[in-house]
Amino acid sequence: VPLYFEASILPAAGNEAGLMPLERVTENNAKPFYVQAVTQPRKILILDGRPRWETRYLRTLFERDERWDVNALMETIAGTETKKEWTRGEGVEMFPSSKKELFTYSMIVVGDLPAHLVRAEEMEWISDFASKRGGGVLFIDGQRENLRGLAGSLLGKMIPVEWIDGGGGEGGRTEEDMPEKIELTPAGTQVDALRFVTASLENEEIWERLPAPHWVAPVRELPGSEVLARGVIDGTRSYPALVTRRYGAGRVFYCGFDEAWRWRYHVGDRYHQKFWVQLTNWVSERPFAIEGKYLSLAADSLVYDPGKRADLRVRVRDEGGQPVEEGDFVAVVYKGLDVIAEIGLEPDPNEGGIFRGRTGELVPGEYEVGVREKAFLGKPREFPERTQFVVRNTSQQELDNLSLNVELLGDVARNAGGQFFHEEEARNLAGLLESIDRKKVISSQTILWSSYWWFVPLIALLTAEWIIRKRSGYV
Repeated sequence: VPLYFEASILPAAGNEAGLMPLERVTENNAKPFYVQAVTQPRKILILDGRPRWETRYLRTLFERDERWDVNALMETIAGTETKKEWTRGEGVEMFPSSKKELFTYSMIVVGDLPAHLVRAEEMEWISDFASKRGGGVLFIDGQRENLRGLAGSLLGKMIPVEWIDGGGGEGGRTEEDMPEKIELTPAGTQVDALRFVTASLENEEIWERLPAPHWVAPVRELPGSEVLARGVIDGTRSYPALVTRRYGAGRVFYCGFDEAWRWRYHVGDRYHQKFWVQLTNWVSERPFAIEGKYLSLAADSLVYDPGKRADLRVRVRDEGGQPVEEGDFVAVVYKGLDVIAEIGLEPDPNEGGIFRGRTGELVPGEYEVGVREKAFLGKPREFPERTQFVVRNTSQQELDNLSLNVELLGDVARNAGGQFFHEEEARNLAGLLESIDRKKVISSQTILWSSYWWFVPLIALLTAEWIIRKRSGYV
């Protein structure tokens, strides 16, 4: 729900003696601002074969967060003979009884899951949840290697890695197989979800200091996957530890260790909670501003400066709740009661089931955006959902806007051949300047009579001087 607020202050008054002047500019004493309010919590489904420390922490973490509704199924397997099944239904601690119910979730966490707990039909639902619904699926490997046992199933085909022979699980692990650290790759350093602080160098230092897990799965990434972090075992071995890839309309993410809870040692939630909250928000689909039965719609911002363009994101569903991947849809832009633009929506090649469009340059005013579907016969289909945004001048009177324009400062630095740093990165600046402007003085001594090329010219010069002085009568 878009909400409108206005903050205002009373004009400053002069004192009785007239020594303090009245406020001259009062037009900027009130400023509107807009907030997007999410009225419904997002839902997360956690599936694991046993209540491991990692998934138990995850369940507790999201249960305390009012923005999430948690449904956790963590079956305790006493032995191979007792193969219990989950209860199916629409309640808590029940696996969704229908594909439609599963699609109401935003995120699914799949742990060290024995194959018998999930039916083949339900594996297909989870696959469609990511590829068609656009949801996020997070896999957390375990030392019992149940996830490895799913490799040949439809659920296993979603995982962006394949297992290889290497450091064993609970039975075959040795001290030589224990990782020394989890190290970000160059691609991982660019992902905001893996940042504990803004400064890149400081963030890498934190990752270096984090307690290493005692085990990492021996895997290699599949083609089309992106490795964000590696578990470094020794100088000659490392395995992908954090791997991701697009999967149709959604994203899948693989975590090759289940001991991030060790990061809580002496610091509590500082790193462990931030890691999982940021990661789940990144993997799961971004919420839309407007969610309807058949249409989800959002602009990339609520407030724009004049002359800017608005990027629109649309998802259309059919009667069965499945995302529509092809169609002739148009975004209709309203200003007041007038239609000022109709924008063709194109399928996003990187996100299945998502249509995108961009407005022209905007002038100040309040706008609404709706969507309709073109029809070859009959009346075009008009969706009732609409989103809103505002275009207004952000005046700089009395320096009322002191926000940091990172994009502008970065452009200035690049155009000048330099780099842009945040304030908290200032302590790293001295070392960078030293490496750029480092001078080295090299001293050497040459004994003249030990070098033929120095000795001969010097003797020749002295001889010529003696001859000149002799002829002049000085000798």
